[in-house]
Amino acid sequence: MSVPLQPRMFANADNVGRIVHVPSTAIRWSQEDLNDEKVDQMADAMKRNKRMPPPVGSYKNGVFTVHDGHHRIAAAMKLGKRTLQVKVM
Repeated sequence: MSVPLQPRMFANADNVGRIVHVPSTAIRWSQEDLNDEKVDQMADAMKRNKRMPPPVGSYKNGVFTVHDGHHRIAAAMKLGKRTLQVKVM
């Protein structure tokens, strides 16, 4: 189940473990150690609507920090996604 983006909701403990929409501008992720070939493969899979688990991270002070799913984030950014589904932990 996905929850529509409402930034004030992220601080709510009820969202822990839930999948929510986050604007790409509010996502902090590391581009270090990314495999470009893997990013391209994931972007191609996303274009074909292949289901993938959402990136996982935490939300604090208006920023979603990715803990798992950096390649998925990079692929989504490459495709120009403005909003991403992520799992809040």
